[in-house]
Amino acid sequence: WLGLDGRSTTALLLEPECPESFPAIVDPSWITPASMSATDLEGDPVEEGLEALRVLGVAPEEIRSVLVTHEHADHVDRKLIERFQSARVFGPLESSIPKIEPFRSSFFEGLVQMIETPGHGGPHVSFVVDVEAMDLAVGFAGDLVMSQAHFLDLDHPLSFSDHEAGRQSIDVLRKALAETTRRHHVLVPGHDVPFFLID
Repeated sequence: WLGLDGRSTTALLLEPECPESFPAIVDPSWITPASMSATDLEGDPVEEGLEALRVLGVAPEEIRSVLVTHEHADHVDRKLIERFQSARVFGPLESSIPKIEPFRSSFFEGLVQMIETPGHGGPHVSFVVDVEAMDLAVGFAGDLVMSQAHFLDLDHPLSFSDHEAGRQSIDVLRKALAETTRRHHVLVPGHDVPFFLID
């Protein structure tokens, strides 16, 4: 997991059996809310993101897929995704994200699902990733769930522009995780560490 110091939660997904689709990166941005308003940045968010990938042994040209939950700058750095020249970009079609194309689960050999999850504001989707080797399903919630604290107190409209739609979207995401038949379910919030869901 990458970028938890005030940034969005960015994740790198590896699946050697599907080289056309993976490595994939979820919500690639090293932009922080502070850096969006700062005039004298110490570091370049694009270079920080590329360096984080290099540390993990992945070059930008190796990225095959970019999965974006929504178009806020702290979840998708447009300059960064330009560097992933071999990647296809998937996310909400109604957004203005460059190179976005219709999602097809078959492109990921059924290992990734995209789910419409409105409520945060603007077009928003979540992704469910099947990790068979660990008997695990992972839900990437974007800003539908900002943190574990937000998830534990959904009556507080922390990240919802439409509270009712947000609550319904969380139910849809939890149902999608349950339908995978995997024993373990993990939720990755938009700005916090992943956590297990226990029914």
